[in-house]
Formats: sequence, structure tokens, C-alpha cells
Amino acid sequence: MYKKETFLTFIAFLVVGFMLGFLVCDISSITKTAREDTPQVTDGYDSYAEKLPEPTPLEITPQAIANVKAEVLGLLAKLRNADITYDYATHIIGKKLDELGLTLDDLDIIKESELKALRIMSVKSGALTELNLIRHGEVTTFYTNFNEYTLKQLYDTGLTLQDIGTNESELADFKIAFNEQKVLKWVDYLRNGSIDYDTAIINMNQELKGSELTLSDIIEEPELEALKNK
Repeated sequence: MYKKETFLTFIAFLVVGFMLGFLVCDISSITKTAREDTPQVTDGYDSYAEKLPEPTPLEITPQAIANVKAEVLGLLAKLRNADITYDYATHIIGKKLDELGLTLDDLDIIKESELKALRIMSVKSGALTELNLIRHGEVTTFYTNFNEYTLKQLYDTGLTLQDIGTNESELADFKIAFNEQKVLKWVDYLRNGSIDYDTAIINMNQELKGSELTLSDIIEEPELEALKNK
């Protein structure tokens, strides 16, 4: 009796094992099929780009060259009149020339020396415009660009602060005014109740980091205390 039960148990294990093996193989087959049917994830560009036709280059004909030359001359005229910036003009001109595989030298319409002079003129004009706006109260809007970009361009072209009628002292005043305006923004939020006191203080101190100003230079202590207890 004992041997019979053992034999039956053994048979049962064999049957269960066979069924589990069949199930695993079936799942593996389904998973493999699903992987094959599912589009492979890529960076989103390579596989798509392979399906796109190559762009047809413009045919280099006398008329095509004449058209590009006319467009470039128009852009250079605008640049000479300070209607557009040097960066914008050269960016568009570069794109137009690239379409035909040409360079400015190929068109023979402007000398390198004049192009350099136009860059200096454009940079100086842009710097003077921003400087004037900052002096008339637009410090919050233009100071960052002026300080981080325009001044770099100015120095790269060989110009100095004196060439645009300013100096280090005035730039330091701009920085103070800029930091003050950033802090006053949080003071206004605190005054109208759109921000809590602790958050306002954290943000104001953050704006003053690296500045010679303190909170007491911008808002008087009694008002700050009143806002705290508001």
C-alpha cells in the first residue's frame, strides 16, 4: 500500500513538472513574440532619420547665386544702418551661403576689414542701447544680459567701458540697483500677503548673497517687524 502511494505521488510530481515546463516554454515564446512585435526604443532620432529622404541640395546656378547675393546685400545694408545686429545678420547670411556651399569671399561683396568694423559698430550700438535703458530704470530687465553677454562682446571686439561712456563705478551702482530691485520684489509679495514671512526672508537673503547690501539697506527694521507679525 505504501509503495503504491509512493508511486502515485511520483507520477503526480512528473505530471506537475511537465505542465510547469510547458507553461514556462509557452510564456517565453509569448514574451519573445511580444518583443519582436514591439518597436525598439531608441533615442527618437536615428531610426526616424533613416526613413527620411536626404535633403535635396539647391542647384548651384548663376540665378541661385544671384538670388543669394541679393539677399546677403540686403542684410548687409540693414546691418550698416544698425537695423539688425551683427549676430543676427551673420547667422542668416551663413545659412543662405551654406545652402549653396558658398562663402562671403565667393560673392566678393564685402571686405573682411569692413565686416570687422560692422561688428564693432553693432556691438557698440547694442551696448549703448542697453546702457541707456538700464540708466532709465530698466535694470531688472537688461542688467543680466548686459553684464554677462554684452560686456563680453564689448571686450572681445577691443572696445572699452570708456568707448560707451561708462566706468566700473557706474557698473557697481547698476549691480546694487539690480540686487535691490530683486529684493523689493519679495518685499512687495510680503506686503500684499502673497507669500509667508519666513519664505520671503529666505528668498531676500538669497538675492543679497554676494552683494554689499543688507536687508536694512532696503527695508526699515520696524516695517520688517510689522510684516512679521502681520
